[in-house]
Amino acid sequence: MENQAIEEILNETFAGLTLYCRDAAIEAHLWSKYEVNQIIMERGFTDVTYKIGGFTKNCRYLIASSKGKDLSIFNPNAKILGHIVLQANSYFKVLSIQHQADKTQILLLNIPKKGVAFFNQATINLEDQIILEAEAQFKQHIEAAPIPALQSPDWIARTAFPIGMDNEGLFF
Repeated sequence: MENQAIEEILNETFAGLTLYCRDAAIEAHLWSKYEVNQIIMERGFTDVTYKIGGFTKNCRYLIASSKGKDLSIFNPNAKILGHIVLQANSYFKVLSIQHQADKTQILLLNIPKKGVAFFNQATINLEDQIILEAEAQFKQHIEAAPIPALQSPDWIARTAFPIGMDNEGLFF
């Protein structure tokens, strides 16, 4: 791969990178299928929030992405939730998986489709920085109070499914 192509992939991945999250009640036989450095694809739109508080469920997907679209410009209620959406058919690299007591955090890096082969064989120093930030977030939020708005039935329904797999644990 040429240096210019690599630079484009890195800029598309890391420029404006933000951490988002979504919590879900994911059974251990599902979250245990994720492996560090694994590349996954989510077929549907991925609903996340920039409002990161205490865990509302047992599993948190912490997603580093530069591609989030803020829905509050279309829907005032989205601002209450900090509702961000990631494009359907998005690709992610699993950067880390953390466990403490009954909580699990899966850190995903949103990568461009054209970067799948590159990220499948390369580890970038910026990934280590993101992992350190994710570890700090996990420690900070493991015992923190959840954000009440993110416990609404509508939000819970939007974020109830695992990312990159169906409810039976088959990856897309």
